[in-house]
Amino acid sequence: MVSFSATNRDPLTTVLFDALSEHMDIRHFTWRFAILGHYDVLNMHWPDHLTKRHGRLQTWVRWMLYLLLMMRVRWGRPVLVRTLHNLAPHEGRRGVELGLLRLTDRWTDTFITMQPDPPLSTRAPIVFIPQGHYRDVYQKMPRREALAKRLLFFGIVRAYKGVPELLDAFAESEDDEMSLRIAGRVLDAEVGSAVRAAAAKDQRVSLHLDWVTHDALAEEIQLSEMVVLPYREIFNSGTVIVALSLDRPVLVPEDQTTARLRDEVGPGWVFLFQPPLTGRDIEVALASHRLSRPSDPPNLSAREWSEIASAYARTFEEAIHANSNS
Repeated sequence: MVSFSATNRDPLTTVLFDALSEHMDIRHFTWRFAILGHYDVLNMHWPDHLTKRHGRLQTWVRWMLYLLLMMRVRWGRPVLVRTLHNLAPHEGRRGVELGLLRLTDRWTDTFITMQPDPPLSTRAPIVFIPQGHYRDVYQKMPRREALAKRLLFFGIVRAYKGVPELLDAFAESEDDEMSLRIAGRVLDAEVGSAVRAAAAKDQRVSLHLDWVTHDALAEEIQLSEMVVLPYREIFNSGTVIVALSLDRPVLVPEDQTTARLRDEVGPGWVFLFQPPLTGRDIEVALASHRLSRPSDPPNLSAREWSEIASAYARTFEEAIHANSNS
């Protein structure tokens, strides 16, 4: 069983579930089945999504359900295999919720990480399985030509993603032909206010601060000449892979993860900058891309879902075997 429901809107959950279905009997998450049903493996994604609710009563009910789930995992012994999308929740957790998440870490039997050599302190086995691409998700959608010098940020607008800093850097450029599109739902009211205030000062900036459907997202990406993601930290970013899956170059901060990705996909697709982002960084990256456009699409051959599903299946089997011998 995977820890996301059938209504989850992240495209990763759809392609991963479909790929795993070729190898095993798999179910979406429901609280009833998670606590009372029979299953061999719980593949946990984003545990903080299961612990948070709006309202005090709903929050306490959710915490109690989650504690029951962890007790089921600990003593009922379905194997807990956790896929790490981030090293820590994007929004800080405290008190009871933090304790539940730490309990999850302590009782995880195997970690799956999307980056090799993650900075984890654990006795549990760590297995590297890369983030898969999204070409199959978008292959049937109409192709669109990019608008000249159009830049795009997309995804949920969170503090760590540096959207206000992106707007400040964009404002440094005096190129009137450039435009910037921000597309994504705002979770932090303070960040949202800062984004709206900065955009109001520059007519080259347009905003869509709401949920973006798969079809609309594909169009937003294809209409852009470059995607700019000035995250303050990147452990794994499905957003980068989405852009590359639609053959759009990305500008991202330089670190071990992004440098490795640049070498993997080939020249001309991943452009790096040293934080903080400046207007000059944007202009140089865009000019470099326009000067030598790659003739081949990004090389995402190491991210085929058939191979990823096989690796998941092997990991589950090894975790079950290790659990039966403990």
